[in-house]
Amino acid sequence: MPFGALRPAECFNALARWLIAGLARAEPNNRILAGILIVYWAVWTAYAVIAKSSQGLHADTSEVALWAIDLQWGTIKHPPFLPALVRMWLSVFSMSDWAFYLLAVGLSTVGIYFSWLASGFLLRGPKRAAVPFLLMLIPFYNFHTLWLNHNVVLIPLWAITTYTFFRAYKSNNIWWSILTGVAAGVCVLAKYWSFFCCWVWSWPRCPTSGALSS
Repeated sequence: MPFGALRPAECFNALARWLIAGLARAEPNNRILAGILIVYWAVWTAYAVIAKSSQGLHADTSEVALWAIDLQWGTIKHPPFLPALVRMWLSVFSMSDWAFYLLAVGLSTVGIYFSWLASGFLLRGPKRAAVPFLLMLIPFYNFHTLWLNHNVVLIPLWAITTYTFFRAYKSNNIWWSILTGVAAGVCVLAKYWSFFCCWVWSWPRCPTSGALSS
């Protein structure tokens, strides 16, 4: 029965059941989630452009922009991954505020997607379907993302690393293990203290240490 033929409460319940059924499916190319994330990306980019139009870029974003123009391969403060990413981004888009906001929200959106993929190894049904929406309620995935600093770029990187680790652990496939190592290495190139997260994973008492060492 089409949604328009239902009463509001029934329409809401039908929509909720449709979303849960769609987001609980395991395929990576989930069209329902893709549509939700595209809307999320567009809405928060539009919000940033409008709300920040009279404020200018955050100091962290300005610092990264300047570093991207005069790229140095590492400093005592931060490694070079984010400035290099911004430099490549600006080779496609113009040096404007909206381009930085588009990239910032895009990083958060990718992080939500890979977090949803990783949650499939631990959650089923409504619990997995709720993951994207719960993450969207966390300010770090929207308001703080607009700063586009070295913490923000870790949102997708650690989500990707976690997903590849789960794939390697479940499949015992050497290629997924290699991808996990590469992803973790990129995290370290994004922010130095990511090394300590890798060290915790490999700690002998950590449940993941056996999988990492193998």
